[in-house]
Amino acid sequence: MHRPMAALAFALLMAAAAPGTTLSTETTADLILAAERVCCAAVDSVESRRDPRSGFVFTHVRLRLLEEMKGRSEAPVLELRLPGGRADGVETVAPGMPRFERGAEAVLLLGPPNRDGFPTVLQASGGVLGLRADKTGRRCLCAPVTGLRELEGTREVTLDSFRTAVQRVVREQAERAAREAGQLDEAPKPAEGERSGQGAGDRIDPPDDPPAPDEPASDDERSGR
Repeated sequence: MHRPMAALAFALLMAAAAPGTTLSTETTADLILAAERVCCAAVDSVESRRDPRSGFVFTHVRLRLLEEMKGRSEAPVLELRLPGGRADGVETVAPGMPRFERGAEAVLLLGPPNRDGFPTVLQASGGVLGLRADKTGRRCLCAPVTGLRELEGTREVTLDSFRTAVQRVVREQAERAAREAGQLDEAPKPAEGERSGQGAGDRIDPPDDPPAPDEPASDDERSGR
């Protein structure tokens, strides 16, 4: 396969494999709103494998869930399949994809599963917020966050403060959805006249009295008198 055709095929494969992945410049708050799940997880293993059907290499990342901030899953582990990696002497490069190391911890902003059932990472590497410990042992985000008013101007965002911001965004999202649903349920029903095509403000005149039946002719009229 020629290099241009291989690059095109790989680009199409990436788009089909990860419909929730985007390279846009959305804020962290936007990603929280769009995410199906926001969770904190630790990397247990990282392994690159060559897909036998396409020949491309994917990196499989197995993570152990530490905390769920949005959404819920009964499984204690999750597995990501990300384009790119090296296996069997073949290397596939996928710009913008996040990189994971065994033992590292991160906050994941996940979209819907792809067609193969693997969770997608929103905004590629933007949907992975690495964690590190500060001098006091508190876990802090390695990457800056945007769009969260309570964290604006904060030099070091701790996991605790980020969790509080996520809870606020999720709560407001649920309240907004409830209000919208309530407005639909409480929509005024049309008046009787409106249902029959009569405007609510139009005047409705009573029907005219029915004409009186013709009185039978008298005997004099019948006799011509």
